[in-house]
Amino acid sequence: MQMNGAFGHKIYNGTSLTYMNMNSFPDYNVLAKAPEANIYDLTATDYWLERGDYIHIDYLTIGWNIPAKLVKTKQEFIRLSFTITNLATITGYSGLSPMINSLVLDNTLGLDDKRSYPVTRTYTLGLSIQF
Repeated sequence: MQMNGAFGHKIYNGTSLTYMNMNSFPDYNVLAKAPEANIYDLTATDYWLERGDYIHIDYLTIGWNIPAKLVKTKQEFIRLSFTITNLATITGYSGLSPMINSLVLDNTLGLDDKRSYPVTRTYTLGLSIQF
């Protein structure tokens, strides 16, 4: 298992700023909590700053080294494994992912600007055989 996290920073949630504006979209195309927030402009304020704290489980691998005597073959080593990448992110951040813009250090650092796809979850089944 590998975990990582970050604490003590804020993220400017540009995605919420855009998708909670009731003037931009029909009512059915905004975030669910937008009508009750009743926001009708795109004013950039600290209202859109959110805590960016998170703990992320990057991957988890479960494996089993099968004893040769159970398989009754000439192989010296057989291993089955199952891996899940991007298992879970624990956060209070309301955007897609609190892990934004971590590769480029420029003026968009700490800005969720709707240009990034969240990381995908991947499942891998492995079989290793040593002769």
